[in-house]
Amino acid sequence: MSALTPGQLIAMQRRGSLFVQHLKNESRILFDYQNIFQDWLNDCQLVKPNVGDVTTCAESIIFFSSWPSDYRLNGWKADVLYCVTRDFLIKSLAMSSKLVFGIEDIECALQETNIYPRFDVDSLRRFREIKSAYRSGRMQPDISFESVDSDVSNVVNGIGLSQRKDGIGSMESFMINLSTRQFNSAYEKLRSLEAAYLIARSNGMYHPKHMSLMKFIKSPNAYGSSQVRSQKTLGGYMDDVLAILANKAMHATSA
Repeated sequence: MSALTPGQLIAMQRRGSLFVQHLKNESRILFDYQNIFQDWLNDCQLVKPNVGDVTTCAESIIFFSSWPSDYRLNGWKADVLYCVTRDFLIKSLAMSSKLVFGIEDIECALQETNIYPRFDVDSLRRFREIKSAYRSGRMQPDISFESVDSDVSNVVNGIGLSQRKDGIGSMESFMINLSTRQFNSAYEKLRSLEAAYLIARSNGMYHPKHMSLMKFIKSPNAYGSSQVRSQKTLGGYMDDVLAILANKAMHATSA
């Protein structure tokens, strides 16, 4: 659950956030003093995403799809690629005045517009199923990274993108190199922190403020936060976790 102030909603509408249109079309208002919120929603017109918005989503898809295959991140990888790919498709379709959010509606809109005729919606559905299991903590043991990677390739190729493989050996080595990455959004950095901490914990290494870190990772408000305080906290946690992984790698090398 996330909480947004009127000021945050107004700012989101001004910059063309499709979340406001999602609220307008699919939300159910439980209490609204003097219909103030409903009247505001009714006045919110669609602001189409620009090419830059879609390009940012595409760059995140390429980035996350390039991560090495690792069974420890099967659920995370399906989750994050479901989210960024769905966002990419929603924004791409909104540019063509097709305002849709659910997978079935996305599939119909793709067929109508023929924007990405080779896109495999079934792969996105499988990502959604794994995402649900991952977030509930009930990951199925029969999910292999080979099957996840197959769906990753289907999704990436279906929207005309190319995966980058940097040839780095272990997942730990790949993550240590994240310290030099210029992340294109708070969401991209936060989800990378989530994955890095999953790997650290799989090695039996925990942050001194484990509970606070987990709360921060799971906070919906942190995903799109541009607040200086949130950015500072995110950067601090990322530095800490990458240092933990670097220390593990150094011990493994010297051993």
